[in-house]
Amino acid sequence: MLEEWAAASLNVATAAKRGIYTIHQSLVIKRLGHLSAQDAERLASALRSWLAL
Repeated sequence: MLEEWAAASLNVATAAKRGIYTIHQSLVIKRLGHLSAQDAERLASALRSWLAL
């Protein structure tokens, strides 16, 4: 669960779903915001754990 979801300009509390997904760039309508350094590090750590890196 993102701790600073409001600061990232998200409308609701948000969690990253386990897995790696891609989307074609033409389907992206707009950027909502960006993760805080703390949330980005937590996400990177979770990815490393999920991928056993």
